[in-house]
Amino acid sequence: MAYAKNSQGAKMLQLDYIEFVPQEIHEKILQGNYNTLKGIEDDLKEPVSETGNWYTYFFYIKIENGKKKHLIDSIFLR
Repeated sequence: MAYAKNSQGAKMLQLDYIEFVPQEIHEKILQGNYNTLKGIEDDLKEPVSETGNWYTYFFYIKIENGKKKHLIDSIFLR
């Protein structure tokens, strides 16, 4: 995790990350229940179960046809 956060490759790609994504939200992401990063961030503000796995999502921003897209680069199990 420390390597991914501080590596030159992550810096070159300008990767950003969201830490401590609970299992419940991780499963919703995999099922395609979110259309925006804001939706995920909003759900992360709500209390969730303490049981289950936790994840860190690394993503980058890509501008395509004048629209900003957040693309998931990698997912780490914490």
